[in-house]
Amino acid sequence: MSSDTDELSRDELFEVLSSDRRRCLIYYLEAEGGEADLRELARRIAAWENEIEPEEVSEEGRKRVYISLYQSHVPKLEESGLIRYDNDTKTVSSTERIRDVTELFAEQTHPWGQYYLALAGGSFFLLVLHLLDIAITSGTVLVVLVVGAFLALSLAHYYVEHWASSQTPLAELL
Repeated sequence: MSSDTDELSRDELFEVLSSDRRRCLIYYLEAEGGEADLRELARRIAAWENEIEPEEVSEEGRKRVYISLYQSHVPKLEESGLIRYDNDTKTVSSTERIRDVTELFAEQTHPWGQYYLALAGGSFFLLVLHLLDIAITSGTVLVVLVVGAFLALSLAHYYVEHWASSQTPLAELL
């Protein structure tokens, strides 16, 4: 891995983020202000994995996730410099390097505003052509095309946002 002063490379980030549990851990830390108790973290991740409320997680389910976090995932994230783990208090906290993760996913977001702006601009252009009698289509066809294009874009936007929200919680960073 990189030294503590270097940024993580994309390859290193993808390796660290290859596990759902590590992604969930990072998401939970970010959502909770950068610090969490490992037991509560294990309960929350077990709940996400089983699509149940945290209160419904069995002690066995929590322990299974806790052991996995303690033995594998926390050390991997700590080695990468993304988190710190205090063994005395069983507390996990994020470091400044966590921004490497959020920046990586910020680069991969869909620029929905730009898509809508381009479609609105194209629609306006077609409207102007129609009003100047340059367009080769009728007003009805033009309206159907524009409304259909907006509907298609809106459905695509909804699908991507809905699909992302149904994935692991880190998907909110996407």
